[in-house]
Amino acid sequence: MSGVCQSSPPSARGSCLPRNDTTGRVVTSDGMLGAVTSNSSYTSHMAQLLRTDVWPFWTRLRHLLEQQGVDPQSAMLAESFEDGGGPNGSGQEFGIVVTTQEQVFEFVVDIEEGDDRYENAVLREWNDKTDDWQSRPFSKHVREAISVLRCGEVTCPPTPGEGRPKQAVA
Repeated sequence: MSGVCQSSPPSARGSCLPRNDTTGRVVTSDGMLGAVTSNSSYTSHMAQLLRTDVWPFWTRLRHLLEQQGVDPQSAMLAESFEDGGGPNGSGQEFGIVVTTQEQVFEFVVDIEEGDDRYENAVLREWNDKTDDWQSRPFSKHVREAISVLRCGEVTCPPTPGEGRPKQAVA
């Protein structure tokens, strides 16, 4: 999807999730197109939406993450996008969140039709991908999110054995 939500009328453009289009632009929660100049900008933009945006989807996602034990104020949203139709004609959102402990979770949120669709959104899938995110789609986004968590930017030097921190051997 590029730039605008196909299912939303023009008056509801502000309800679009961020979308990369072929020009590297992102739709913000207020419906404006913004340039993303680097992956760190995209990663930072996604974190800002997750942590502070007042649009009902982001408010609901914060609540759903908290129910899973993830602090949305410190976690990084590596990816989030509309993923086709959900059950019974509803919408769904696919996402990947990375915690400060470098745990990686893929999730799917079902979004019902109607005026209060975001307030009633439910977490349909929650999968721990901490041990195998490197071999999965969007691994680049996860690596960038981990780098931002570690040192505040995407260009952080890699740590051997990226992924779950190793436990000390007793």
